[in-house]
Amino acid sequence: MTAYEKFNEIKTAYLSSLQTITKSKATYDKYATVINDFALWLGQNDTEQPDITAVMVINYSKAVKERGTKNNTLRHYLIILRSFFTWCINHKFYTEQPVLEEDIPKQERIEYNLLTEQQIQTILDGKMPPYLKQPLRDRALIVLLIESGLRVSELTHLKIKDIDFDGGTINVHTSAKGDKSRSTTLPDRSKQFITEYLYRRFGSYCYDENELLFANDDGKPYTRQNITKIVRGYIRGLFNRNDIGAHDLRHAFASLLLTRGAKLEQIQQVLGHSSYATTVIYASHLCPKRVSQDLNKLFT
Repeated sequence: MTAYEKFNEIKTAYLSSLQTITKSKATYDKYATVINDFALWLGQNDTEQPDITAVMVINYSKAVKERGTKNNTLRHYLIILRSFFTWCINHKFYTEQPVLEEDIPKQERIEYNLLTEQQIQTILDGKMPPYLKQPLRDRALIVLLIESGLRVSELTHLKIKDIDFDGGTINVHTSAKGDKSRSTTLPDRSKQFITEYLYRRFGSYCYDENELLFANDDGKPYTRQNITKIVRGYIRGLFNRNDIGAHDLRHAFASLLLTRGAKLEQIQQVLGHSSYATTVIYASHLCPKRVSQDLNKLFT
């Protein structure tokens, strides 16, 4: 049995096991993509020996880099493969770990595109760019992203019934993260803009609360590409910027909370980060000038 044949056989068993263990489709899809990619490379570079060696993994890494893949993505690939081979070793399919820690690239700092505080405030004040086909929808969507910190995947599946207008909260369901639920913020401004948008959409204040908050003409959820297009068009129309996407508004939300005195533990909770370290990464690059200015006051 060649390395490719053995790997392919084990891969099927592993993915079947993973599908049973994980509740997150997104996690499963990521692992399956990487493992299938390695299998494809292995099939093109097969050897007669049955085991996977560290040299083979290094050669795979080189091939991935030659595609133009960034170091952080390659790091992600190798971490997944290391996890796969750990499972294989535990199940006695292989005896040695071929993905060595020293061969995994160090994580590079990601630079995020941020709106300035003035630009954020302009959006929150309700200013809209000209020539929008659905201005009330777009304004409600943009402001909600900034004031709630929702992920795009969470926004696309948000239903009207998930909005607690009286309590000022949103009940968030995160299937991509394993069917987790949490609450996040719903300030008065978002409530106002959502209410105005829903009235325009349904023609009255009476509507089925099981309806999606944002949906296309067929009542189906928007895609990630739909949301990205709305956000980019709105920001471009207001500030002539083409570098802001929907996820950047999640960072704007964290920035607002941080600079207005929220604790990192609170930010972690409403963002839905399972790891405190992830929230620290968010905070480490948000409005550094403003944070430094605030800290200066401690010395006066």
